[in-house]
Amino acid sequence: MSLPYQDPMGPRTLVAQALCACILMLTGCAGLSSETSARVDLAGYTSFDFGGPVEPEPGATLGSADLQARAESELEAALSELGLARSPKAAADLLLAVRFAAEEEIEYRDPYFSVYPAEKYETVSLVLELTAARTGIRVWRGVARVRSRCVARAVGVGEMRFRPVDEERQVPVEDMVRHLTSRLSVRRP
Repeated sequence: MSLPYQDPMGPRTLVAQALCACILMLTGCAGLSSETSARVDLAGYTSFDFGGPVEPEPGATLGSADLQARAESELEAALSELGLARSPKAAADLLLAVRFAAEEEIEYRDPYFSVYPAEKYETVSLVLELTAARTGIRVWRGVARVRSRCVARAVGVGEMRFRPVDEERQVPVEDMVRHLTSRLSVRRP
């Protein structure tokens, strides 16, 4: 006696995958990761301005004026909450460098359980560096990364060919800035 064939990608599995995807989207886990220097206390600093030197990050630089303006606006608000005021560059205690970079990554999947055996993603990085204006010494550095969009999907099992996908770039600048600035603190006497 043989049992009837059950498709491993049956309706229950698809529903479970869809629920997991919805939960991840609703909780804000959009693949945001970061690397930061140790937590830094900014008690000795009272002012900042933009325009400090920035160390290169792998990938192509994103020259988006919109992203840059959004990041600077969010940073200004976050730093003012910490008690730092924006001032002219000549009078600033800290110089902030902000840069966006993009690079592509390929994610491979099991071709028997996936529609696309591989997808090529664009990952966007926000690099933030704080430099002491008087000494020129970097005080802190943070990098937040997020997958911004799928740029190509592979078709085929034996020989994979990538086909371009036209998705709009989604960069959660506010979340990236909030994630990075949560590592900064100010202890005032």
